[in-house]
Amino acid sequence: MSPRLLLRLHRIGLIAMAYFSIFYMLVNSAAFPLIAGKTRAAQEAFGHSVTVLGDTFAWLLPLPIRPDTAAGYLQWRGYGFFAILFAAWGLFSACGAVRRDEDKGLVESWLSSGVSRLRLLATRSVFFAALSAEIVTVAGVAGWLGCVIAGTPADVAGLVGESAALWALTLACFGIGLVVAQLAGDFRAAASAGGVVLLLMFLLDSIGRSSAHRAPFTDISVFFLFNQTNSVAPGGSFDLAATILLFVVGAVATVAAAAAFVRRDVGTGLIRARPRRA
Repeated sequence: MSPRLLLRLHRIGLIAMAYFSIFYMLVNSAAFPLIAGKTRAAQEAFGHSVTVLGDTFAWLLPLPIRPDTAAGYLQWRGYGFFAILFAAWGLFSACGAVRRDEDKGLVESWLSSGVSRLRLLATRSVFFAALSAEIVTVAGVAGWLGCVIAGTPADVAGLVGESAALWALTLACFGIGLVVAQLAGDFRAAASAGGVVLLLMFLLDSIGRSSAHRAPFTDISVFFLFNQTNSVAPGGSFDLAATILLFVVGAVATVAAAAAFVRRDVGTGLIRARPRRA
């Protein structure tokens, strides 16, 4: 499979994610003085109001850290939303790489040309990993540039750590999407089941953030692992163990999907609905 063909298959997601990431990160960092004010007193008052607002929307976004700074506001408003966006992109891209290509007859054509199933799935996974790494990097550069325009440059090491965690989350959801796509029978079923899985993982983390006493079972969500890193905000930290665990989830899920792909028939899923009796 040529890189040109793979790029063509991912062109819609690539263009949409690249343009939106650049625009969103620049707006939420460069426009900080216009939103919060240019004086330190105004920015502190704005940070207090965001902190109160963050407690209200704790079910949707992690609690803000130093929202009185451009980097802290970017951490809460930018990367907090990107966790949902990139996770969905990774999962639905995996469903499309498996089920949509089979629905179009592309997989049968590639297999008939001599490409093995393991090589096919590995090629698609490696290409998406490289593609998502580029998009995450572009988003981080746009966020850094926006903070420079705002007059308060963000810590480069913190942006690198947050970008690594976001990339790990994207790959973990891509691996989960590969597994779900092996079970479903077509793209619509795979996308629906994958969306339910993603929603459940988000709700688990949301319940943990919103409740006074976090339940142990809420820590199994990939969103919980990602939210352990908040290194863009001043005073934040990078959780290496949680990031590595996200990479492990993605790798294990990809291996499980490859084993399922070898066992099942092309055009069908591992879970088959019983035919109705006429």
